Amino acid sequence: MAEIVSFDTMPDGTEVHKITLANDALSASFLTFGATLQSVYLNDDAQNLTLGFDDLGSYLAPSNMVGCVIGPVANRIGGARAIFDGKDLKFDPSSGGNTLHSGPYGWHNRVWDIVDSTERCVTFMLKDPDGLGGFPGNKTVTATYAIAGNRIELAIVVTSDARTPVAVTHHGYWNLTGAPTIDDHSLEVRADQYLTSENSLPTGIAEVAGTEFDFRTPRPIGDTSVDNNFCLSQQTSPLREVAVLRSGDKALHLWSTDVGLQVYDGISLNVDGPMPRAALALEPQRWPDALNNSDYPSVTLEANRVTTQVMRWQFEKISSGN
Repeated sequence: MAEIVSFDTMPDGTEVHKITLANDALSASFLTFGATLQSVYLNDDAQNLTLGFDDLGSYLAPSNMVGCVIGPVANRIGGARAIFDGKDLKFDPSSGGNTLHSGPYGWHNRVWDIVDSTERCVTFMLKDPDGLGGFPGNKTVTATYAIAGNRIELAIVVTSDARTPVAVTHHGYWNLTGAPTIDDHSLEVRADQYLTSENSLPTGIAEVAGTEFDFRTPRPIGDTSVDNNFCLSQQTSPLREVAVLRSGDKALHLWSTDVGLQVYDGISLNVDGPMPRAALALEPQRWPDALNNSDYPSVTLEANRVTTQVMRWQFEKISSGN
């Protein structure tokens, strides 16, 4: 069985546990708080490849949504409201009058249950009641992490007893070398288009060609300021590679079934902990503010149906000549 230990205690007294999975290639630790990926170590390397904290207080800081599962609707909902099934849904505003990552009752702020675990796999589960945060339907979500060889795979499965918006993501941050910032990392994103934005809300679809967001060919991130959704497709698809992050002798290959990829440079990471741009967030997801943009891919989950999002992080050691 996997190793499960006590990690910390929530302000209300709820205990948070840590579970570690390991094989011959890597080890990874997860927390019941937010179904969070806390650490990833290749077995021949002492560098934690993902941003994580050793204390719960750092995870509770408002700007540090790190390594967690986000839902029921990731990213922003403009004006903290939307018309859904003819009803004016109002959500908890949490970012300049908008709702960011479903507000204070989002899944990243909750303690999940461990419902199954082995040496190679762990499944977290959360019950999300009707109306919490403004979202209709009694929802059940599971997040299953599995390790195999040099990769970690995550499957997020959501059901609801009522028609409801669902657009989940994993908010992992990555720094492959432990450098102070990710400026020397090279990024490749398999997207021809991205969403332009103003005040963090999408304003339209644009071609990446000729812009600072053209990562179709790998290039250093440098001082590029990025917090944008890259448009991978109009519909979900079988698992495919969507991005590659490289630095030093390591590469991270990101695979996803979803339609978008939010790339965020971490400029607002808590300055009392990790410094700004200390790690790069790569968030497979639906397009932001889709509830208020009918021409974006749908985020509607029908009653008593299932929606599944799968992503994979595959790690590679690369030669200095690459």
